[in-house]
Amino acid sequence: MLQGILCIVGASLIFGILPTTARYLVISGLPPACVTFYTQGVLTLTAYIASKLRHESLRIERASAGRLLMLGAIGMGITAFLINTSTQYIPVGVATVIHFMYPTIVTIVMLTVFKQKATWFKLLAIICSITGLLLITNVKGSGGNLSLLGIVLAAGSSLTYSFYMISNEKAGFASLPLLTRLVYAGLGSTILFGIVSAATDSLRMPHGLLVWIILILINGVGNFTAHFLIVKGIRLIGASNVSFVNMLEPVASVIVSLIVYHDVLKQNMIFGIVLILSAVLLVAVDNKLIEARQAKEEQ
Repeated sequence: MLQGILCIVGASLIFGILPTTARYLVISGLPPACVTFYTQGVLTLTAYIASKLRHESLRIERASAGRLLMLGAIGMGITAFLINTSTQYIPVGVATVIHFMYPTIVTIVMLTVFKQKATWFKLLAIICSITGLLLITNVKGSGGNLSLLGIVLAAGSSLTYSFYMISNEKAGFASLPLLTRLVYAGLGSTILFGIVSAATDSLRMPHGLLVWIILILINGVGNFTAHFLIVKGIRLIGASNVSFVNMLEPVASVIVSLIVYHDVLKQNMIFGIVLILSAVLLVAVDNKLIEARQAKEEQ
């Protein structure tokens, strides 16, 4: 259990950095579709090299390969593209709040479709996490004139990421090696946004050493590391639990923003961070209690 939580905490910290660096790449002249193409390509190549170093076979059934290609295209590629594009129309804080509807979506699907048992700890975690996000992003101070397109894009990212989280746990390929799954999923995303970039004439070459470093090491290899930890965490503690622990991501985003842009840490942000950490603690306690009950029943 602890290993799974630590995996998701690590992934959240990395994912918390990626929006800032992705924004820099867009400002440098790379369109969002092009950024997604390059980063997913580096992710795929890194996963392929890692699988070869660990002597893992990439041979899988065609049906599983097709599902993984689709999962990657939707859950990894389209999610990243939608959330990055949405921030061009609405404030980053509002986009983050809308995107992080996915823990609630995942939980509702797990409870209704897969008949996962609801607990008071999990319900309280939902309340703490949503309230914390609202405090961190200070939605009330974002202004009343929000772009409908930006809202739709951010909401779409929450749906596609919910699909990714649930599929990684419940789909038939869940037993495949992690690196194998990342190779095919990353390939699906790379192919999709390679086509999109070519079709929309948005394929650009990066300019400058710093842009290359950020693109390859942070948004490429870092993206691979975060997704590897997410998939491993899902296998260890389940999608609904992962979705809440992963809410440390906006906390990391706030910290990165403080460092890069020298923002002031307001009181509402401090309270929001405390609430999100409380949600993570509630999920951990809930899992411990479930494990204790299961162990007692087996005796």
